[in-house]
Amino acid sequence: MQKGYEIILDQTKYILPIIEVSPGVKIALFDTMSDRKMLVSAVNALSAKIKEKIAGDFDVIASSESKGIPLAFALAERFDKDVVIFRKEQKLYNPQAISESVQTITTGKQQKLWFDLEKKILLAEKKVLIVDDVVSSGASLAAMKRLVEKCDGKVCGQAFVLAEDEAYKREDIIYAAVIPIMKD
Repeated sequence: MQKGYEIILDQTKYILPIIEVSPGVKIALFDTMSDRKMLVSAVNALSAKIKEKIAGDFDVIASSESKGIPLAFALAERFDKDVVIFRKEQKLYNPQAISESVQTITTGKQQKLWFDLEKKILLAEKKVLIVDDVVSSGASLAAMKRLVEKCDGKVCGQAFVLAEDEAYKREDIIYAAVIPIMKD
């Protein structure tokens, strides 16, 4: 049995643990929430790809809770851009929120991404770079794109540290490395 999956980010090797997400389906778990060095490597690797593909030509970075947050803010610091975060729950203090449904491989259930319409001005008529840690089926990406469009923003790029499984074949995304979905 394989103990981990090796990736290289910014010339540094990381061994990702392999976890089962459903019977017979395993993924390499990428989690920068408690690994500052891996986050820095991820930001360095992805920043280079973003500069190469879209030359930093965007106004704002958008991502979703929760693993996208440190990545979004680190990239925003690197590119000197604003950040918008789509929430996974509607908060009492933003009753004017809009939402989009999503079901991902790691949650296994239907959930929603929310955005407060009072903050629409942060996206309206802006070129938006969507970022997240991993793209797999593209469900989260599609929900984020719909939210940006509902706020009259224009998605100009979609960047992920890792493309999982067949996602690397997509021509509309930027990514730093590839990881598999392992099936028994």
